[in-house]
Amino acid sequence: DAILQASGVLARPGVGMHVGHRVAIGAQSFLGGQGGIEIGDDTIMGPGVRVFSEEHVYEDPDVPIRLQGERRSRVVIGANCWIGANATILSGTHLGPGCVVAAGAVVKGTFAENSLIVGVPGRTLRCRVPEPRNVHVVPGTRC
Repeated sequence: DAILQASGVLARPGVGMHVGHRVAIGAQSFLGGQGGIEIGDDTIMGPGVRVFSEEHVYEDPDVPIRLQGERRSRVVIGANCWIGANATILSGTHLGPGCVVAAGAVVKGTFAENSLIVGVPGRTLRCRVPEPRNVHVVPGTRC
């Protein structure tokens, strides 16, 4: 169980969410847990962060979008992540432990541990932790 204490934090307590220990969620954030949200220990989120675990279905142009339903997909935010102010995390996103999401980024997809994620759409700019010296790393196996 977790207690969310901040002005303007909107969540549906107990609905589809697991919040780890020592997690900080900034003011004016929105967590839509209908599709499931998991936030790892020691993660911090700046003000105005939005996390969506569902999206509208809109493929059929002959049916009003509001009548086509939703598609739900779990969001996983690993331990020790930092989500910058006003970033948006979209449904189905998986952030590995130690990821940093830049302020204002819009993120969807799977990101490796310690990725620095920037932009719209969110992309990995670089790995947050330098590679050890004199160690051969197989391309594509690390951030």
